Amino acid sequence: MKPPFGNRHNPFDVDKYNLDDELELQANLIRYYAEQHAEAEDAYDRAERNVKVVEAEVEVLIRKLPEKFGLEKLTEGVVKAHVTIHQLVKDAYEKMFTLKHRLKMLVAAVKSAEHKKAAVHDLVSLYDKSYWADKPSKENSRVVRDREITSTFDARKRLERKRERESSGEEEVDD
Repeated sequence: MKPPFGNRHNPFDVDKYNLDDELELQANLIRYYAEQHAEAEDAYDRAERNVKVVEAEVEVLIRKLPEKFGLEKLTEGVVKAHVTIHQLVKDAYEKMFTLKHRLKMLVAAVKSAEHKKAAVHDLVSLYDKSYWADKPSKENSRVVRDREITSTFDARKRLERKRERESSGEEEVDD
């Protein structure tokens, strides 16, 4: 299957300005890595079985032709040691370890894709709540707050003066 993320450098990055595209990509990303994981798991299982087959074939070869391996007396320990160091067995293990590494990397990729899914959904939620709407800057917020405080303070002063005038019997004058 062809990777669904095109020319992106990192398919796990989220473009918060194109959330609709991110949601479409997300489903394809999960499917792609899940399929890759399944194929890698199958290849690893086959390689694991192959190691056992190669070990058995090498063991049979050593037992049939011990002189080819420079062995005079065959014991279980000697046969096992020669099976372990035989190049065919080493190659089979190397292939299995390479496939195991690929499998682990794909497990990490699937988890990363799941984390990206959560991030995209969180960004959509923030968008729905107008998180990126034009907000007043901190400076504007201070100015508004200062005006409110001043307005409240001025209103209290006017109220106090009015009460003082009423109690002294003066005529009301608008401030």
